[in-house]
Amino acid sequence: MLSRHESHLRSTCQVLLQHLDEARQIITTGKTPGGGRVEPFPEPLRTRLREQLDLASAQIERTARSLSPEQVRISDLSAARMWVSILLRTCQDLLGDLRPERMAAQYGEISPEEAEPLREMVNEIAIGISEAVEVMDLPSR
Repeated sequence: MLSRHESHLRSTCQVLLQHLDEARQIITTGKTPGGGRVEPFPEPLRTRLREQLDLASAQIERTARSLSPEQVRISDLSAARMWVSILLRTCQDLLGDLRPERMAAQYGEISPEEAEPLREMVNEIAIGISEAVEVMDLPSR
């Protein structure tokens, strides 16, 4: 595996672990990543979910540990670019979930009056994120 593949894999593993930690926090305490509060999950669902998240986390950690140790030492700019690239692509994926068609399929019908402003908002954000991804793909100066 090329060093840039390992670097990407290592960074993605870290992002996955962060998301799993946030999910664990919601399940057990009800505290959301945005600082809001929701009802924690009831037992035994809480325990079952935590067990599954712990298994997933352990596998991700094993994967990250299996990578070459020398890949940890990359330049600050390379590391920053890699992290920003991963986060921007995650934003692109999340934006897809906000498209009216997807939301309607997942949560029920959305009226045309509600769908159109939502579609426009998602498209505007997507353009900005896509342009940022393009900038990230440019060579460093």
